[in-house]
Amino acid sequence: MANILLVDDDPETLKSCGLYLKSRGHNIACAKNGHEGFRIFQSGPFDLIVSDLVMEGMDGINLLEKVKESDPHVGFIIFTAFPSVSSAVRSLKSLADDYVEKPLLNIDDLHAVVKVVLKKVQARMGRENEDHAGTPLDGKLVADGYMEPEEFMGFLGKSPRMKEVYRCLKKIAPTDSTVLITGETGTGKELAAKTIHELSPRKKRPFVAVNCAAIPVSIFESELFGHEKGAFTSADKTRTGLFEEAEGGTLFLDEIGEISPETQVKLLRVIQEREVRRVGDSHPININVRIIASSNKDLLEEIHRKNFRKDLYYRLNVMSIHLPPLREREGDIRLLMQQFLSRFGVKFHGKGIDMAVAAWKSALAYPWPGNVRELINVLERAVLLADGRAVTSLPLCAPVDTNAARWSTFKEAKQHWLERFEREFILDKVRENGGNIAATAKAIGLDVKSVWRKVKIYGILA
Repeated sequence: MANILLVDDDPETLKSCGLYLKSRGHNIACAKNGHEGFRIFQSGPFDLIVSDLVMEGMDGINLLEKVKESDPHVGFIIFTAFPSVSSAVRSLKSLADDYVEKPLLNIDDLHAVVKVVLKKVQARMGRENEDHAGTPLDGKLVADGYMEPEEFMGFLGKSPRMKEVYRCLKKIAPTDSTVLITGETGTGKELAAKTIHELSPRKKRPFVAVNCAAIPVSIFESELFGHEKGAFTSADKTRTGLFEEAEGGTLFLDEIGEISPETQVKLLRVIQEREVRRVGDSHPININVRIIASSNKDLLEEIHRKNFRKDLYYRLNVMSIHLPPLREREGDIRLLMQQFLSRFGVKFHGKGIDMAVAAWKSALAYPWPGNVRELINVLERAVLLADGRAVTSLPLCAPVDTNAARWSTFKEAKQHWLERFEREFILDKVRENGGNIAATAKAIGLDVKSVWRKVKIYGILA
């Protein structure tokens, strides 16, 4: 990871290159001209500057000279449309580390040059044998809007609801208390748990996540607590459980509301006693683990229904945080869509991509029942199938309506759900085959003509 400053008067270049380098793990700040770039540079620290050559006011030449006067170790890459004939570029080769031709036909070329220059920077600073890791950038850059202030530890959003989430995460993380995270599917509960872990004193120890809903009841206790050899028929060797694997770190119990009443009792004992017993063993093993649990269910309602233990709930709910659904995050849908349109555009087509007004309207009116996870999946499909052109429609699912009175007959209801299944199935297969209809037809056992007809009916490639 490195701290990189991008300086260019072209907003699209800043956006596409910034997103790409950020996806490679770097911290990115942006400036629209040389004067702004130098001011941000002074608020660093920065490891590398990537600057356009020709800009109004302070151009790339002047910026390079001022930066090198201030810190000769900093890497510097120049964007130029005239690499072979520009006398300015030739004269700057003694100061600049490298240059990249514009326009960028392949954005991977930029990353290749960045990696080479960062190695030069490491060598200049005597860090050849160290992993390069940028020091966190000054918070003022975030406050001034240069470091995408709407992003926090992988979360993206600047609505009042999300700002409150960020505040709670930062407040909860340094403690060692048990945490309960609630929220609908797709709101980012595991990301919240990882954030708490990464901001806690346990960050250098393991983070172990377990999906409680995905593990069969018959082996859940063995997975969680471990077992001794011979404890049951298939136990041919001793196995450590997830609690032991997370020793010193954090154990994330995702969808805690799905565990059986019997396991709830044993989990409560572990939390109270801070020790586990492997299945088939009577000797306790002391543990030092922080527990974070999550649920998309209303656990108080589950307690009322006798499905969840009240005492376990209060043990887990020492600290709590609720993640709001996307439909309640004012302004964040547009922000998320802009970011992922650019990100997937660069990924699939080497450039940012636009979206038609009609598609924007449908996206902003849609309730997003699957929240951020659904939004990301929908945009990935749409951008992949756009072939580098503007996205004109989104593969949105109709909201689930469980009211059987909507259809007058069984036949009508059956037809509705069959069509919905068919559309989603074909969408997935077209995506898997990179938009190739012939390959899709072969994969699903239909002729090309039939697939084309269904694609047209459902507007999949519209």
